[in-house]
Amino acid sequence: MNAKIYAAVFTVLSLNAFSDPGIIFRGGLNIASSSFDPAPPSAYEVGSRTGFNAALLMDIPANTSVHVLVGGGFEANGVSLTVAGKTTTDKFNYIVLPLLLSFGSPYRGPSGPVPRFFINVGGIPSFLVSSTSEPESGPSKDLTTVSGFDFALTGEMGAEMPTGVGRAMILGAGYSRGLVNSMDISGSKQEANNYAFKFYVGFKFGRN
Repeated sequence: MNAKIYAAVFTVLSLNAFSDPGIIFRGGLNIASSSFDPAPPSAYEVGSRTGFNAALLMDIPANTSVHVLVGGGFEANGVSLTVAGKTTTDKFNYIVLPLLLSFGSPYRGPSGPVPRFFINVGGIPSFLVSSTSEPESGPSKDLTTVSGFDFALTGEMGAEMPTGVGRAMILGAGYSRGLVNSMDISGSKQEANNYAFKFYVGFKFGRN
């Protein structure tokens, strides 16, 4: 029974995708860090890593107010640790597969296209492609103690502004938090979870 329900939902979304597609290209800035449990010793100062995010998404309208966003992209996460005045930045780079629900105002008003204000919520499966530790001085080294998979919950808000027939510019910001322990150290009792504040600019083609 569940398989039939999933198949029906997939069919409806697929028909919407072919009949009314929208493609979004977006990219911007990530300010990322990690939360630790238990907290590191007081001698350690936990800071952030600044990187970038990018995504190519398909916008599938379910109705005038709810859309499904699905696609792929890249996210730069990580954390900086300062001890005795020396900072080391651990960089975790992921290929991501976002699946989001977008709730927002309609595209059209009585006189034509209008800005759409939205809130996106959903999940982001993330697959590690590289992890390095970079001290202030000295060579960087590969990290082998980072989990190869993460799953983050995310929330975003922003505005989509029409720029022409079937085109729009998007400004957005959001927050994501990983649910998987990013430290893959056998026997360790400390856990770390990725989180990031993100800011992005995007362009959409195929706007309703």
